[in-house]
Amino acid sequence: MIQFEIPLGQEIQIMPNIFDFDLSTQIIPSPQKVLKKNNNGIEIPFIINLSVRGSFTPATELKMLEGMYYLKEPKWNIDEFIEHIDDWLTERWDHIKNIPKLKIKTQEIKADASIENESYLKETPDDKKSQAYHLKCNRDKIVLSAWSKHGSYYGFLTLSQLFTIKQNRLYLPVCEIWDYPDYVYRGLEDDISRGQRPTMDHFKEFIKFLSRLKLNAEGLYIEDMYKFEKYPEIGKGRNPLKQEEIQDLEKYAIEHFVEIQPAVEMFGHMDNMLTLPKFRKYGEFPGAQCLDVSSEETRELVDDLLNELCDAFTSETFHLVCDESFDFGLYRSRNYVKKNGKAEVLAEWYLYLVDVIRKYGKEIPGFAHDIIIHYPKTLELVKDDIPLIHYWSYGDKKKYRGISKLKKKGFHVAAVPTTFDWSRHYPYFDYAEKNTVYMGKDGLERGAEFLITTKFGDFFNENLRENIRYGLVLEAQASWNVKSKLLWDKDGKLDCSLLRKSFIKYYFDTADQRILKCMDLLNKQNDVLPTFPNGMFNRYWMDPYCRKIKKKELNYQKRFLKEASYILRTIKNLRTKRVIKRNEFHLEYIEFAARMTLHFAVKILAAEAAWKKNFELIKPAIEILKVLMELELIPAVEIPKNRIDEYKELIPFFKWLSKDIKNQRSIYRKLWLKLAVKEGLEYPDHRFEVLNWYYQRSIKDLSQNQKPRHNQLSAEWIWRNGLRKSWNWGNRVPNYFYKILKPEKEIKKVSIQCIASNYLDLFVNGEKIGTVLSRFSLSQLPMAKSVQLFDITENIDRNKENIISIEGWNYANGIGGFNAIIHVEYTDGTVRNVISDESWHYTESTPRQWPIKNIDGLDDQDNWGNARSFGSPPGAWNGPISKPNWEQGWKSEISFSFGLRNFAETSVTSFVPETLFKILFWLAPVGIKLMGVDIYNFREF
Repeated sequence: MIQFEIPLGQEIQIMPNIFDFDLSTQIIPSPQKVLKKNNNGIEIPFIINLSVRGSFTPATELKMLEGMYYLKEPKWNIDEFIEHIDDWLTERWDHIKNIPKLKIKTQEIKADASIENESYLKETPDDKKSQAYHLKCNRDKIVLSAWSKHGSYYGFLTLSQLFTIKQNRLYLPVCEIWDYPDYVYRGLEDDISRGQRPTMDHFKEFIKFLSRLKLNAEGLYIEDMYKFEKYPEIGKGRNPLKQEEIQDLEKYAIEHFVEIQPAVEMFGHMDNMLTLPKFRKYGEFPGAQCLDVSSEETRELVDDLLNELCDAFTSETFHLVCDESFDFGLYRSRNYVKKNGKAEVLAEWYLYLVDVIRKYGKEIPGFAHDIIIHYPKTLELVKDDIPLIHYWSYGDKKKYRGISKLKKKGFHVAAVPTTFDWSRHYPYFDYAEKNTVYMGKDGLERGAEFLITTKFGDFFNENLRENIRYGLVLEAQASWNVKSKLLWDKDGKLDCSLLRKSFIKYYFDTADQRILKCMDLLNKQNDVLPTFPNGMFNRYWMDPYCRKIKKKELNYQKRFLKEASYILRTIKNLRTKRVIKRNEFHLEYIEFAARMTLHFAVKILAAEAAWKKNFELIKPAIEILKVLMELELIPAVEIPKNRIDEYKELIPFFKWLSKDIKNQRSIYRKLWLKLAVKEGLEYPDHRFEVLNWYYQRSIKDLSQNQKPRHNQLSAEWIWRNGLRKSWNWGNRVPNYFYKILKPEKEIKKVSIQCIASNYLDLFVNGEKIGTVLSRFSLSQLPMAKSVQLFDITENIDRNKENIISIEGWNYANGIGGFNAIIHVEYTDGTVRNVISDESWHYTESTPRQWPIKNIDGLDDQDNWGNARSFGSPPGAWNGPISKPNWEQGWKSEISFSFGLRNFAETSVTSFVPETLFKILFWLAPVGIKLMGVDIYNFREF
């Protein structure tokens, strides 16, 4: 045990009643127990003497979780530890001018001195001593006692928050604090694989922020974002982390009492990698998101990958994740799984991964719970070899019984909530509070030892990571002291209002609650935004005319206008008055979220006014836009002042939208690049351009005084004909299609765009042009590559009929399909589009000649018939899809719900037996609206 003592001398200044508030609400995270003796403050000199008694207790001598390595710490001796204390103490006021730098003078170190602190020993549970501390501030001295470096560090962080500055003098309250964390591991699992790969500076800044909140783990969620020496194709062009960068981060983190832990996907969510041509053979099928676990080649690949990754990270803990492996057993491993049993093959794969990482020196494997928990036999088979399970649940329920199920099997359990920010313009803190606090409380009662929040960036990770600061404070409090009054009211009901106020003081150093109101307005906008696809971004990017807008949603937009106006005006005032003392840069991120809200509201109202020719709809925006323009808070354009009688009088609103989206694009790029490398930015950046293209098309139509056109792809989703006679209707077998293209005039250029559901090979006159893999995915590259555009000009015979043929597969469950549009440009300036529709020919039997080279290769005996159409976007089951912009060379943009039906039918087999699936799921395609149209309320064109 070690004890730090700061004597205060005989003649100290007393400041009456400066601590007439509850101390426990002023410290983040709030301690377990705080006793304040009175409201007076005792003055602290800026030059202090420090005496040290005892020594740090080695981690190995403290009670630890059985079988678990835990708590890395810097290899500092006592002198080296003391060198950092003044920085920890003064960081809270380093932004205040005229305050001297605190200086610590080491008076004496008595390493062999005994320490008497019986009350502290009694107050601290044995399994909490590794991070516990006791702090006592009296009139004559300050005494900090702890067992470890961690506990000592946390004690000094608490002391730093007790300081109050009055008239350039430092004061402390007379108090006593007993403290230790509820959970031994607390921190963040940080998604760096879907865009927004942080810069090294931002990584370190985030690690420091976690550290100051007494969080001690930073998990790096990796799909393909590591630079493998043996496989340089993986992560190429995405700026993956290098080994030396990880080592640099680890060194920095350990000096801040944080451990970097890898969370590496090794089963599901592998599609960033499996999208690459070289690695498709390792997937369950081409375009799968799951590895083929029956293949020896797959095992060799995984061994190579884990060899490099284990060498890159020093942490003994290695999370292999393996969550959402929904494609498992669908194709290449299908027979292997049927022969050996699904539960047994799952266990075999998990245990193989454990063997590999232990071979390379990692002793503590961890896995996600969501698949394994549905297979009791798998749990039984792996329980002796897998110590740690991450139980993630992103709901708002109060009870998490799965934790008890895992604990009874003997696993250590990490309870895993989330910050609820993915795909959202601003995090849904109301929901995150319920998820984090309820799980923290219930998990603790059920015996969970870890509480780790997640920050995910599904799809393109547009949600700017800076906005999760409050979510990390929430995680810190729920994991350190989940019963704190910062989280509950006097009646025991969840109430985080005190924590929110404390966050404002902690992070911005202000008591001004207007910034909190701005944050809360943005948070609560998630109440009326869609649950799935999550949040605002999906609809923000969308074609303004593809959905029917109900009256209730129009009222939401009027509310958004007012709220955005308030936030933008308030932030300007906060800056002008210099209200924010610390981290003022964060206002830019709140401001951008408000600008998104404003733009979204004007977009919906203007588009609906033009579509319905109901010009009253846009009037709520006029006065608000005028005020904000006068304040120079938004781009200025002329706004109509009087009644609008013709379509063309709406043009100014679309000019404003066009100008504003260009401005937003510029701001967004700046905000992204403050946090992250440029790789990954290209996807959301292009979507700003596409949205502006929608506005320009609207302006063109309105200038001709006509109703604006929608921007949806005209090509239809087609597939095999006939009724769906079984749950496996036409899946996992090839389906053959062709279309004859005959040049009508002299050709300048021919392009074809293809989208699959979920695989196709394209041929022109028997020559293979390319492959298209299109699948619902939460990962970045599959989303980006779902639509493929091919220039086939050189493949076209200009003097005769050409055969465009497609071999399509649906390797998953559900209904397959493909969508194609052939764009022919003639030398006279005219164009022709040939779309996929019922005129395409189809057969399920392998044609006698395949691929078909010419018209003579068609054989009536091949049972050619007509394909079946399921309609064009935004209907069918793949959601809205924009038209290609042939002039710009832009392919169509899909939405986040692309492939949702196919995904839903596939994923359900991970939770229910195949026999039950066959009974439950559609024998005829009646579920199309259920899984596609109704979630958006699309217009019918």
